[in-house]
Amino acid sequence: MKFLVPSIFKRIRSTQTGTGQEQMFLQELPNAEIEFIPAEMITGILDRENPHFWNHHGYVKDDYIELAKQSKEIYEMWFNGSSVAEIQNNEDFRRLSEIYLSDRLCIKLYRCPNGKYCFVSDGRHRIAAAQLLNIPIPAKIIGEYRIAETKEG
Repeated sequence: MKFLVPSIFKRIRSTQTGTGQEQMFLQELPNAEIEFIPAEMITGILDRENPHFWNHHGYVKDDYIELAKQSKEIYEMWFNGSSVAEIQNNEDFRRLSEIYLSDRLCIKLYRCPNGKYCFVSDGRHRIAAAQLLNIPIPAKIIGEYRIAETKEG
């Protein structure tokens, strides 16, 4: 069995399945843009049940919940046709734009073969708060996990 793997893929792991062994690879998406993702579709937020989870950067759970509630406003603007750039240039949303839409602080995710998203970096508390409120959250999809195509022979 040979694997056809383009050089832009990074091998990350092998998994055993009922049909044999599959090779999983990560394809980077270099031109990622902000998208709004249903928070319940994001996996990899660990320790949410730990009582100390929410104590981060001097904030507590209520602070993150309030921030998530405010983020609904930027989602509504985006959903109603405003571009990310327009939202970022709106003086009323300067703080939220920095937290949620800037390249420096935006949430970064990988898309998984099962249709869910894997947490990569930055924003686990923002994601957890959005999950509790069941709201979409802005994030950049910076890569996709893929199962490598196989060729017999």
